[in-house]
Amino acid sequence: MNRGALFGPWLPIYGCGGVALTFLLKRWEHKPARVFFSSLALCTVLEYLASFALERVWGARWWDYSGEFFNVSGRICLLSSLLFGVGGWFLVCYITPYLRMLYRKLYRKEDGRRGLQLASLVLLLFFIADAAWAADFPHML
Repeated sequence: MNRGALFGPWLPIYGCGGVALTFLLKRWEHKPARVFFSSLALCTVLEYLASFALERVWGARWWDYSGEFFNVSGRICLLSSLLFGVGGWFLVCYITPYLRMLYRKLYRKEDGRRGLQLASLVLLLFFIADAAWAADFPHML
């Protein structure tokens, strides 16, 4: 099932949520409980608002948690909120510090800098092409 508006291997809501968590919660990367509960709250609000906005704009629901325990209008549910808390905790406390260290090592080398720039450009071009295609042919998959 394609749960996103695009066809590629990315969901903008997750990307936006991940970037927001990375910037907003970086100062607490050594406070895992605070990161967990903050991620849970922020991602739950983002998911609810995104569901509401997508339904208003496109007239369709991209996900429906109506059958899940402790859901709110089928837009959010307890299990997904808990998973977002765990995912945010893992992202902020483990993945982001590792990627930051890896980025610094690569960026020090000239070839590493060029490689990062090339990879970023290729991903950006794929994303733009995907967004343009999805705008012309929405929700085809």
